[in-house]
Amino acid sequence: MDLLQRSAVESGYVRYRDTPVPSRAVMAEELSLPDVLALIESTTGKTIAASTWRAYVARGQAPKPTRRVGREPLYSTEEIEQWIAGRPGRGSRTDLRP
Repeated sequence: MDLLQRSAVESGYVRYRDTPVPSRAVMAEELSLPDVLALIESTTGKTIAASTWRAYVARGQAPKPTRRVGREPLYSTEEIEQWIAGRPGRGSRTDLRP
């Protein structure tokens, strides 16, 4: 590892194709799409396909990304956890909610 790479890692940024990307330690409050899907699966025991998640976001049924790094959307951990907790179960009557 050369001096430039070492300083990038120590500062919390990892270079990929000359674009600084925050490391996982810096992004503890944000989740990538695979992280969101893993959190949903570990919390609910059910899997959601990446295409299903993107459709939910496009229709406004799931939280929008808080920001993007390159083309990758990053989601707020807090918003995703709230979304999971408020998500109705299979067969629930959402039209009866106040």
